[in-house]
Amino acid sequence: MSAPIRADASMFQGNVSISLTGDVALVLFDLLHRWEDEERVNAPQHVAEQIALWNLSALLERELSEPFQQLDPEQRQARCRHLLRQVATRRRARRWGARQSRLLRLSR
Repeated sequence: MSAPIRADASMFQGNVSISLTGDVALVLFDLLHRWEDEERVNAPQHVAEQIALWNLSALLERELSEPFQQLDPEQRQARCRHLLRQVATRRRARRWGARQSRLLRLSR
């Protein structure tokens, strides 16, 4: 099954906003933090997690144009992964710095 290609699509649109129900947000929050704690992504452990992921995917599909463009998807995907790795690296560095600051304050 292929998704329709939007003619008005532009690559790397900036911010995207989606709205989740509280239930879906909570299930996704728990799932994402479990994956983060385990430092790996596993299959959903509950049907609610799978449904929440499907809902998130559907919401993103409505908002994003990139997956439906006829441009080179491998290059676009590589670029997005690179950008996300950079963001994750910066966040880890900030978290590590914040933890070190707290430890220093507590040790005084």
